[in-house]
Amino acid sequence: MHLNTHAVFFFFAYILSTPANAGWFGPDDYDECILEAMQGVKSDVAAYAIRRSCRDKFPKDVKTQEKETRALTKQELNRITGTASSPMSTLYVTAYNGNTSITVSELTVGYTKTLKGKESTIRLKMKGNIAPLTSNRLTGTVPDGEMKNWWIASGRGY
Repeated sequence: MHLNTHAVFFFFAYILSTPANAGWFGPDDYDECILEAMQGVKSDVAAYAIRRSCRDKFPKDVKTQEKETRALTKQELNRITGTASSPMSTLYVTAYNGNTSITVSELTVGYTKTLKGKESTIRLKMKGNIAPLTSNRLTGTVPDGEMKNWWIASGRGY
């Protein structure tokens, strides 16, 4: 009888230590962590805490392969909101990804700026991951001048 107890213990220890059970007790990666934890969350503070917790569990440098991206649809682009500012020669965009099933990996931001008395339209590709239902701050280098308005021209994600 004593031998069977040890056999059962080692059997469960072996099963629970194998990679095949990875999804049984929680998310396998950052995106799954976000999707599972964000269900029903309505607070930006809670969303930030969840994002931070998931990033601690799944650090960026652990990523083993690049995900294949695709162009965002017009509906997906419409679910991205945010704010932008351009002090000196840096454009800061804090974008909220209101999509529930796509991580935004790149945004092309268009804006108008007054440069030496002349108004110009500028487009800038900004890379950075914005998981579903979270915000992230993207930065880019731009010419000096007063920014008039800005918009999200296009984006990519996975």
